[in-house]
Amino acid sequence: MILRNNFLKKIAIVICIVICFVMIGAPVLAVDKQENPDIAKVVFSGISLFQFYSGNLDSILVKNQQNIETNIQNSPFANVPQSTETSLHNFLSSANDLCSQILDLDTETNNINVLLHEFRYQEASPLINEVLTNLANGNQNLDTIEQAVNITGNEFQVATADENSGLYTAYAAVLDRIQKLKDLLVLYQSITEEQQTEVLNEKTLQTPDITLQINPIEAFVGDTINVEVTLSANGKPLGNRQIEILLNSTPYLTVTTDSQGHNLSSLQVPYWYIPEMQIQSLYYPQTNDINIYQSTLSSPATLKVLFYDTGLTLKTDTKNYPGKEASIFGQFSYGSSPLPDKRDIEIYLDNTLVGKTEVTGDFTYRLSLAANTALGKHLVTVSALANGRYDSVVTNAMINVKKTTPVLIVDMPYLAIIPGNIIVQGKIDSEIGPYGQANITIIFEGKQVEAVSSNDGEFTATIGNNIGFGLFGSQSIDFEVKPNESWQTGIITSRKIMTIYVVNCSIFFFILVVLGVILPRRLKFRSGARGKKRLSPEAPIAQQKMPSVDIVAITDNVLQKNDNNDKKPANSRLFYWYRIVIQLVQRASGVLLKPNQTLREFVRDTGKATGPVSKPLIEFTRMIERVLYSQHQVTEDEIKSGEQLARNVQEGLRK
Repeated sequence: MILRNNFLKKIAIVICIVICFVMIGAPVLAVDKQENPDIAKVVFSGISLFQFYSGNLDSILVKNQQNIETNIQNSPFANVPQSTETSLHNFLSSANDLCSQILDLDTETNNINVLLHEFRYQEASPLINEVLTNLANGNQNLDTIEQAVNITGNEFQVATADENSGLYTAYAAVLDRIQKLKDLLVLYQSITEEQQTEVLNEKTLQTPDITLQINPIEAFVGDTINVEVTLSANGKPLGNRQIEILLNSTPYLTVTTDSQGHNLSSLQVPYWYIPEMQIQSLYYPQTNDINIYQSTLSSPATLKVLFYDTGLTLKTDTKNYPGKEASIFGQFSYGSSPLPDKRDIEIYLDNTLVGKTEVTGDFTYRLSLAANTALGKHLVTVSALANGRYDSVVTNAMINVKKTTPVLIVDMPYLAIIPGNIIVQGKIDSEIGPYGQANITIIFEGKQVEAVSSNDGEFTATIGNNIGFGLFGSQSIDFEVKPNESWQTGIITSRKIMTIYVVNCSIFFFILVVLGVILPRRLKFRSGARGKKRLSPEAPIAQQKMPSVDIVAITDNVLQKNDNNDKKPANSRLFYWYRIVIQLVQRASGVLLKPNQTLREFVRDTGKATGPVSKPLIEFTRMIERVLYSQHQVTEDEIKSGEQLARNVQEGLRK
């Protein structure tokens, strides 16, 4: 009995473990393929850089070295591309040196003129050598500046830019200022050579008197002012002489004096949006005046330049997508100045001209992003071109280009019966609209189903399932979304569903029935009398223990007294006769029925002692086993047969 119980417990444990392994599955983790849109790719505006160059060159022309030194101090903090850092450093360093050299040239040439006017040639000679050295160094610094500008131009691919674009215009403005500086150095060279010639000839040259007056002394850019020049020598007018009008030390206009050495001309204020300009008149001898007169420069007249300052602020959308439009919001500010009727603006994306338009006041520009626009940060530059009295302005803003994150909404049954079909419905949406015409791949237990979403992002798919290897439990349905648009991101995710494999469960429960019902009975038959107690007329023999010493003598009278036995149940009546047989065999053989011994083993062990009686004994034992190990109901015929077998055993043992 104990053996049978232990075996059944082991069977139950094994069955429970199998069920647990079937129900516990390895879920498929959802993996979203997202790119990182926050990786910054900062791009510097070429327009801003070239305007920065122009501003420094203007500082040289107006001899404002302090402004250049300030820019040099701030240059380590400038957010410029790494490839242009060296060029920027060389530019600022050379610009500072050149400005210092031009200041020295101004001072030295004036000092030389004073010395020559006083016939102090020996003192003037070393100064002339210093001027020539400064001129050589100045030309060298100007070459470095020009080289730095050319390198920057190649970096921003100015050669391929539109000639009407802001980038090309800003680059051309830098080259124009470089040319003005070259002309200025040539002028200093010419003056110095004349001074050197005078020193070498040691002749007394006359210094003409030259004056310059302007009217008015302040004017807007583009307006016209009057410039009056007089030229004389030793109190006599010098007529029909060419005079150079210099703006910020740069030749701007050539005029000719009349017979009285006088000239009155109109000068249009150039569209240089700087606070003031220095205007001078310059005479240097030509043709017949050479070796008679020396060069002379008038005192500077300061013209206050008026123009309207322009401010521009930009805002952009926080989220922008490749293949979509990015909105750029611009707001002009003019302070107390009158508002212009219109402004022409240029829009650049990473220094590439992407649009031109005319705006009035505040504006919104829709920038179309290409489908292959790289994810991350991009620089948007808006350049408002100078327009008459309104100066130009350039402003930058950043836009962050990213792809949308899809939201997959799935409607499917909680429980699926297999074999059978699973109908899956869903919708793919995002922050800017549904995923239309997207390809959806659905995978369940290795079976793949394809679907395409409608224009509103909805889809329906049917998964047909065959017989699998599971029983029941939670399973994963995998979804892979492949977008159709450039602004969309794909996604891989999964959903859980409870599944029941009907056929497998039926087979499994059939096995359970076999293991839980039929096998225990077989084991019970095998264990038999191992756990039986002593037999009594009222209880089964297998559940009782037989006494080992005190054996009641069985006589013929015992077999005859069965009046009360007829009133007992059929099983008890049959067991009654078998108990008597066991007692007879134990007495005859001297062998007792042990608790761990089956009835058949007992009959076998006593076979030698019982001799021919063993045959009816075996027959009776089989009858008892049938009753013990099955649901067989004892009949009256079997009781009579058992009584007869008992009597046969009694008769056989007597012999």
